[in-house]
Amino acid sequence: MYADAMEAVKKLLLEALNDLSEEVLPKFQWYLQFIRFQKGLPQIPFSLLEFAKMKFILDVVVETCGLQSLEVTRQIFKDMQRADLVHKLSKSSAEATVAAVKELLLETLKDLNEEDLMDFKWFLQFKYFLNDQQIPCWQLKNAGREFIKDLIVEVCRQQSLEVTTEIFRDMNRMDLVQRLLESSSGFKEKDQVYEHWPALIHNVEEMTSLVELLLETLADLSHRELKDFKGVLSRNYFSVMPWSLLKVADQQDVVFFMVQTFGQQSIPEIMECLKEMKRTDLAQRLSDCSSEPKTEKYVDEHLSPMIHN
Repeated sequence: MYADAMEAVKKLLLEALNDLSEEVLPKFQWYLQFIRFQKGLPQIPFSLLEFAKMKFILDVVVETCGLQSLEVTRQIFKDMQRADLVHKLSKSSAEATVAAVKELLLETLKDLNEEDLMDFKWFLQFKYFLNDQQIPCWQLKNAGREFIKDLIVEVCRQQSLEVTTEIFRDMNRMDLVQRLLESSSGFKEKDQVYEHWPALIHNVEEMTSLVELLLETLADLSHRELKDFKGVLSRNYFSVMPWSLLKVADQQDVVFFMVQTFGQQSIPEIMECLKEMKRTDLAQRLSDCSSEPKTEKYVDEHLSPMIHN
């Protein structure tokens, strides 16, 4: 069953997350929020995460990310430069995800009556005829749901759920479309993300530009100055950025924390901190750069390479 397959996913995640120390757990939580913004997933109130135990964080990840849980967690480990955990999660995560996808597809196909199943076969064949990947009629004519499920995963691979969702849309089975979207992403209002996709892309572009600008600014701080800068942040914004969180943060972490907390307001907040440190040169440069016209950027599902360096 799909629920059993997702339990296997949770087990893999828990084994990997247990290797995080309590000291770096806040770092994981911040990256979780940031990558969820990138993927258009609903944000988790920081008040729920600030003092959360590992089991609660795991439940939140699986409940809200669904089948994307492993992908999201693996990306966070990459951003945290925890290659050991990326490797640990990658070894068996693909197999667990495929198993969960198969179970979800099978459970959904079981909700089709025989007439609808025939329509589904026709749409599946037609879709791959258009893509020059014709599936022989004899393979589908008497095929049952188990065979169809395996065939979809074998032929479509990572696009299995996407292809199936498109077919259900063509069949006007929006109930099954909604179920697949809810289960695959954990987001019960996923269609709203599609409707507002241009706005989402615009927001991600803005955030990417903002993060890059702040990284360029803080890159000119020495190791000692960065420590002083974190100290100023902790004093000024202790309620949202306690020293326990900032002391293990590097430049990239600090920028992510600021953007996640203050958004575009990060620029004047950082400028004030730099002025307090007597780095008025950087404060002025940040002010000048932030007022320059922004060039249009192409944004994919990850941030630009600079942000991951």
